[in-house]
Amino acid sequence: MPLIVISSGDIAEYNGTLVPAFARLYASADFLTFEGVFIAKGSPTTDSGFYQQFTASKVGVNIVIGQGDAYSTTDSPDNPNATYTLAVYDASGVKIKTVLTAFPLYPNGARTTNWAAIRLAATGALVKYAPRYMDNAALEARLGQISQTNTDRAGSTQLGVVKLDVPPATGNNPIAVGVNSPLLTAKQDLLISGRNIKTINSVSLLGEGNIVITGGGGAVGSGSFSLSDGNSTASGIFTFDDGRA
Repeated sequence: MPLIVISSGDIAEYNGTLVPAFARLYASADFLTFEGVFIAKGSPTTDSGFYQQFTASKVGVNIVIGQGDAYSTTDSPDNPNATYTLAVYDASGVKIKTVLTAFPLYPNGARTTNWAAIRLAATGALVKYAPRYMDNAALEARLGQISQTNTDRAGSTQLGVVKLDVPPATGNNPIAVGVNSPLLTAKQDLLISGRNIKTINSVSLLGEGNIVITGGGGAVGSGSFSLSDGNSTASGIFTFDDGRA
């Protein structure tokens, strides 16, 4: 993989008195790049061996590393386990701190990256910033900077929001729902016994359990009859009691 261009960016927070002037990138071991370039081992501990130098500065409480380039390590044909270490120094060569240790540099199709992304991949942690107030415009600008593409930059336009038929009364009540909202028309009304759900023998159907319906004991039907054979006639009254005549 060709050299990867690394854009400038914050790499660490620093509250000391020394002024960062440059940073040195050391390889943990000798390795051959994918293009056949030999990279020699260096050490920030003994300040010896090969290193690659970048500009460094302090902005606010953050150390900023300048733009530069470096070879990827993971596609090395002879030592893909080689890693880098990055240390920051002042103008006189005094080491201020080692900001990243034993991190690989991955090849990518774009052949570009930035120090914030390298730090995230190396440590699994975001660069920490001192707490500070940001209004809506500042938040949108910051979120827009870290969006991956221009099409998904942050903005004030809401996406994927269920629209209400009337606006909320105040900004403190953003979930107010209008009387014609689909959130209301599609809902199930509260069931009230005897009003919008029937009862059985004045017993409510609501609640848990079972309603047992049994037969009664008295007469449930009656009638009269008359029989005749042409010579004589017989008549009477009958009733049904519990389903039996």
